Amino acid sequence: MTKSNQTMSQQQRCVNPFYHRIHLKPFDWPFVIIGSILLAPIRIIIIITLFLIASFLSKLCNQWLARIDRECEPDLYHEWRIRFKNIIKHLFRAILFVAGFYRVTIIQKGDVTKEKDAPIYIMAPHTSLFDILAGVALQVPSSVAKADIVNIPLFGNIFKLSDPVLVERDSSHSRQDVFKKVSQVIKYSKIVFFPEGTCSNHRGLLQFKNGAFKLGYPVIPVALRFNQSGGPDTLSWTWDGPNTSWSIWLTLCRWRTDLELTKLPVYTPSDQERKNADLYAHNVTKVLVNELGLPCLFYSYDDARYFKYRSFRSSTCVKFMKLADKIRKICSTSSPSSNSLLANGSHKNEKSDLMPYTEYLSQFIDQIFGYIGDLNGHLDQERLLAILDISSLPDITESYSVKELMLCFQRQTFDDKDRNDPYDAKIYHLKAIAHLVDPREPDLWQRLHRAYDTFIEAANSSDDQNQFNDRSLSLKQLEMFLWLSFGITNLDGHLDNDILSFDDLRNTLIHHYQYALRENACSIHD
Repeated sequence: MTKSNQTMSQQQRCVNPFYHRIHLKPFDWPFVIIGSILLAPIRIIIIITLFLIASFLSKLCNQWLARIDRECEPDLYHEWRIRFKNIIKHLFRAILFVAGFYRVTIIQKGDVTKEKDAPIYIMAPHTSLFDILAGVALQVPSSVAKADIVNIPLFGNIFKLSDPVLVERDSSHSRQDVFKKVSQVIKYSKIVFFPEGTCSNHRGLLQFKNGAFKLGYPVIPVALRFNQSGGPDTLSWTWDGPNTSWSIWLTLCRWRTDLELTKLPVYTPSDQERKNADLYAHNVTKVLVNELGLPCLFYSYDDARYFKYRSFRSSTCVKFMKLADKIRKICSTSSPSSNSLLANGSHKNEKSDLMPYTEYLSQFIDQIFGYIGDLNGHLDQERLLAILDISSLPDITESYSVKELMLCFQRQTFDDKDRNDPYDAKIYHLKAIAHLVDPREPDLWQRLHRAYDTFIEAANSSDDQNQFNDRSLSLKQLEMFLWLSFGITNLDGHLDNDILSFDDLRNTLIHHYQYALRENACSIHD
């Protein structure tokens, strides 16, 4: 395997999209020092000046627009808004140029004439604020963004001028209003969606939110690529990453950063996709995955909060922890007798009137162990709800958290192999996950060992006579085990039937999958 192929293979095994570090090598520091003296300070002064001008002009434009009755004269209102946006567009392009984005290239792969029927841009991957500035190249379209972005100094007035659709990410009522607002905006302007909903380290695409696809309109997928000429990645803003100000400073210290936008052919949804927004989002994701050559990781904005716990970070583990937390919150607001854990739990957090999450998770796992019988039994949604003892909870059968976890067990997520048929999920898969996320065991290797023993126990109790050693797993079982624990989808030929014990597996993991170990499980140590 060549070095470049090996690097790509490592990137495809990256299962923590919210982790990033800027690795400055010794020969990078002279450029950082020179840039800190000669480039960054001058650029900041010019950028602030341009932002002040743009913000002042935008404020005047917004005041002018406020004098026009938008409800009675919508055509006049948007005619003036488009004129003002064209003025601000040139200032934005100047800001990008000063920041080192000398070359902004648009690659057109679709038929431009068909784009008039597609009012929505789907842009990915989303890595930083510079992605939003990239909208300059797309004639400053409107966008959907979190509400507090209009409070950013200087930038707020400019953003208001683009006629954005603002959403409170933690408010379900606000999210419902988005569809109504978008329907109004797209009559006069194209609108940009970053469907990942948060920033990642751009080594893979996050799970797309389906909001942009519920409208059923044709969309224009746009692939974003930043080129920093082989230097350290200073553009990724992640939950577990460097300070944002430090990232911006290092970016401004660079002589240049190139930006490339690839506009793909208009994607028109089928009747089935219009009825199923998740399917529509999934299929558009595959289009961008193929263009970017990146894996699609089954993580969302809501999953980032569970990365703070010392646990395995495969999508299955994270979705399990997410579901447990959802059940904890539902039970706290429903009847006290609706869930045995909260009914019997005496230790609650006085501030939130909730049992501490790790305590609830521990008792939740014990309850699962108590309900599990035949390890080799088939695991479907109905059986999952029975084992978790949550069938009586309100609206739980329609919960997306349950659906996400089942997709993981069946490996019907966005993996590289794009499987059409689901895996046969088993009860012991659920028990293994419970071991992997059990917070009472601080040693992650020990958690992994217990999960492995669960697979062994299930293999030895099955009717399958193909097991050649009572401490071994079949290749298919190994694939499932590594998917559940690390999210590894491609074994790269390093694992096969000659692995007989956990120690053999452990040595192979350390030798061949150190990248996944480092980024997935909080840096497992011996």
